[in-house]
Amino acid sequence: MRGEFTETAGLVVRLVDTGESSRLVTLLTEKKGLIAVSARGVRKGSKSFGGILEPMHRLVLTLEHAERDIARLHEARVDALRLAITGDLDASLCAGYWLRFARSIAHPHGDDAALFRVVDGALDLLNESPPDHRRLEHLVPFAMLAAVGYSLELDQCISCGKACPPERSSAVDGRRGGLLCRTCGHAPMVISGDLRHALREAQGGVFVPLPNAQHRASAASLAQEVVLQHVGRSIR
Repeated sequence: MRGEFTETAGLVVRLVDTGESSRLVTLLTEKKGLIAVSARGVRKGSKSFGGILEPMHRLVLTLEHAERDIARLHEARVDALRLAITGDLDASLCAGYWLRFARSIAHPHGDDAALFRVVDGALDLLNESPPDHRRLEHLVPFAMLAAVGYSLELDQCISCGKACPPERSSAVDGRRGGLLCRTCGHAPMVISGDLRHALREAQGGVFVPLPNAQHRASAASLAQEVVLQHVGRSIR
């Protein structure tokens, strides 16, 4: 019996070989969230897929949902080819990190349309200018976190509500969800006003340059703390 069909935009976030000719494909999709599907015959050059099931590119996918079995990938075509990313090692590593990050925080079979749009838009930006990976790599995860409801409070203390002046350095605790003033406790990290501004903008989908390697390292560490709190594991 044939199942229900869904057509949706999607991104490949993981590929696992199963048997001689098939793959289990994990997709981040606009309509079905994070979903694993079976792609039969893909390793033998199936005409339905034509070797296009690769990360980075935006695909239009037709999924067949069975009542009990895992969904099947019925058809796929490329909607946005991102060759500038695949042709640049640093940009490819950056995009790969974003896809792993998205897979870790997505809600399986949930409503992750906002997360899909963030990742897809970031990949478009990176494809337009691969050298921008330094500017974008550690900011895009904060837009992803905001898309799934894990935003940080970066304007006031999460405990007492005391406002922090925009230019002032602040103590922040990613596991507790934002800033902590000195009265309310100790936080493991102190970030500058400039970095706080950049992270706040990133949560809204605007990516301003991080001025130095220290800021980038702090942003990366803070994002990992948030993920550890909500997911229970870090992202490599």
